[in-house]
Amino acid sequence: MRAAWTLAVALLAILVLKTFVCDVKHVESSSMEPTIFGSPTDGESVLVLYGSFAPERFDCVVIQREGETIPIVKRVGGLPTESIQVAGGDLLIDGKRLPPDAPRPPPVLVFDGSRASAAGAFVPAAGKESSWKERADGWSLDARDVQHASGDGLQSMHRPLSDGYLAPDGTLVRGEHDANDAVVECEVLFGEPHGRALFELNEQGDTFRFSVEPTSSGRAIARIARQSGASPEEGLASEEFPLAIGTWTKCRCSNVDNALAFEIAGAEAPLCCSYAENRFDEGDRLQEGRSIGPRIRFGGEGGLFEFRSLRVFRDLYYTPRGTHGVTEPADLGPDEYFLLGDNSASSRDSREWGPVHGSRILGRPVWVVWPPSRIRRLPTAVPGPCGR
Repeated sequence: MRAAWTLAVALLAILVLKTFVCDVKHVESSSMEPTIFGSPTDGESVLVLYGSFAPERFDCVVIQREGETIPIVKRVGGLPTESIQVAGGDLLIDGKRLPPDAPRPPPVLVFDGSRASAAGAFVPAAGKESSWKERADGWSLDARDVQHASGDGLQSMHRPLSDGYLAPDGTLVRGEHDANDAVVECEVLFGEPHGRALFELNEQGDTFRFSVEPTSSGRAIARIARQSGASPEEGLASEEFPLAIGTWTKCRCSNVDNALAFEIAGAEAPLCCSYAENRFDEGDRLQEGRSIGPRIRFGGEGGLFEFRSLRVFRDLYYTPRGTHGVTEPADLGPDEYFLLGDNSASSRDSREWGPVHGSRILGRPVWVVWPPSRIRRLPTAVPGPCGR
């Protein structure tokens, strides 16, 4: 009898936990990939915490839509009383892009130099293949004979920068749409106190050039510049910082929502600036906002360099699916939220349904708990580099 009572109490406790505190939900849809990988048969399962809470922008939530029996996971894009619109892949809040210091979801990894699938993703400038030596963890570059601003010391990413992502096995899931915003991080080593290391992010008709140039005093100048077509290069920001020759220095360059940031290990603060809008590429004759040619390049000129741990990310890209917040802004009520999937091209969300009432939010997913090889805490939104 005692065993029966113990079992009954245990079952009751489990029922109470599953009803009021937490539960594990299997994710069947691919709409939140790569944050959560979903499939009816082998998708990931998440731990959901129940209870009322006031979601913040870009929180992940579990909702129960009216007339549907299976809860689903989405990300909060718009908050009560805001006006929301998806335009050009970006999320506009009250008609404006998010400011540089606003928290955002972590960017999506699309290239990882440490993965076997990364081979051949970057190619040197024509005729300069011998200047580069591929190593197990990166590349070395002899650019002592490369002329200033010639581009001969750069490697170019020949894959398109799309709204794809890396699968759990490291292979690239190719996207359907060109992504706007890119982030590149890499470690660079100067073999001598000469020349400059370069990273270029190209969007529409603009080349945003991030450079590090050593000086003779154990320091270096970091610069961000903009060049459009045949126009002269326009300096946007510069700063001096300490740099040790012969040691690895981590750099991170980003262009997200028209805000540029250059983060360098050892510098006191990121180098930050912004611009109003992109210029059109000369080849974009219909002015559709297309980005033509390689989106990312890296390398150097006038010196000896080594590069390793190269990774490329993209910002979340929202496709013009549905009508709500797409053909015109969606105005949210005092307890309404605009929900989006991270894998926008494959997500049914508020763009089709419209805003979701707060009463439909059951809780928030906090951990992926199955399969065991992929157990991890789900990431939260983080401040932009220029807002820390």
